[in-house]
Amino acid sequence: MGKINSFVVYGIVLTLLIAGFAASQGLEPLREQRLKYGPSLYITNIHTHPDELSPGSDAIISFKMENVAPHPLRDIIMQLELPSQLAPEDVSKEKIRTLEGLTTIEKNFSILVLPNSKEGIYKIPFVVNYIDEIGNSYTENNTMSIRISAQPRIFTELTSSDIYAGNLMGKVNIKIANKGVGDLKFLVIEMLPSSDYEIIGTGKDYVGALNSDEDDTVDFKLNVNEAKRDISLKMKIDYTDANNKEYTENIAIPLKVISAQEAGIKQNNNTLVILIIIGVLIVYLIYRKIKKSLVFTKH
Repeated sequence: MGKINSFVVYGIVLTLLIAGFAASQGLEPLREQRLKYGPSLYITNIHTHPDELSPGSDAIISFKMENVAPHPLRDIIMQLELPSQLAPEDVSKEKIRTLEGLTTIEKNFSILVLPNSKEGIYKIPFVVNYIDEIGNSYTENNTMSIRISAQPRIFTELTSSDIYAGNLMGKVNIKIANKGVGDLKFLVIEMLPSSDYEIIGTGKDYVGALNSDEDDTVDFKLNVNEAKRDISLKMKIDYTDANNKEYTENIAIPLKVISAQEAGIKQNNNTLVILIIIGVLIVYLIYRKIKKSLVFTKH
């Protein structure tokens, strides 16, 4: 009887050992997978179309994702946290049921850039959640950046001039306005040389910052060629936008040299009177001289 009990005990112990060994062998592959693969969903590429976004336009943000593990991933959820300058055209959250092992997929989000958006670089946080084959859940927090920019629009015009026929040296006043949606910085206006005029003093003026829908004026002193009546004021404008992109524009502003009467300037009648008096005196002196010469001849 004692031997039977001993066999029973040995059998139970052996069974437990075999079961434990089998269990450990069953768990080992799962542990290997955890150690070998871990997070296996990689964001391999992010880009926008177009590359630079402009206020009031729509765009696409494209994500390319790769499952680098040999086993599939499931319930992949990607969610964007859009800044106030952007709005989703449809949704900002997407779900992928399954992504097979060693497979790449591309996911697109359609967005709208609000019309009142300022130029600049904006960060977009996004979260990716997924589950691997053995039930491990992963959450990855990432950030991407987009650039919002707009083509600058400069408006210039001649606002006033005190140059007219008879007064060919004077000042011209130039107005410059920012008609674009973005702000401008480091704005410099330079009057370029020309055979139509001579620049008196400095030909360059630093305006600095010029925000959207703002304007400023600059003055230049010129001596205009007396043979010219229709003149082209040649100017160069240098500035930088909100994204520190540099621009140079060459412009020409027409200047018509008009008469004093067209300019609304009254002629000085005193000068004319003085000239007449001088003329009369000259004539009188000549007459006296001739008369005296005749009298002397008679004697």
